[in-house]
Amino acid sequence: MYVLHVAKTLNFVEYLNFKEVLQQMDLTFGWFEQGALLENL
Repeated sequence: MYVLHVAKTLNFVEYLNFKEVLQQMDLTFGWFEQGALLENL
């Protein structure tokens, strides 16, 4: 159980870091996502 708890905590920290990276990428590549969405329409 302790190992699962540690794994969940690490996953949560990784998730927070991943969210920060996604937000930074969104600022940089937001135009790319909009262009891809327009192409898919």
